[in-house]
Amino acid sequence: MPTAYITAPPDAADELAETLVEERLAACVNRLETTSTSSSS
Repeated sequence: MPTAYITAPPDAADELAETLVEERLAACVNRLETTSTSSSS
């Protein structure tokens, strides 16, 4: 089964999760608070 990980602003996460499930684009959505680190190059 494919798995996708995305990041979204906290204020958009609830609506995004609900839309993905309602539109049957995702069977379930897990929302986790996270801190990301990336290089600038």
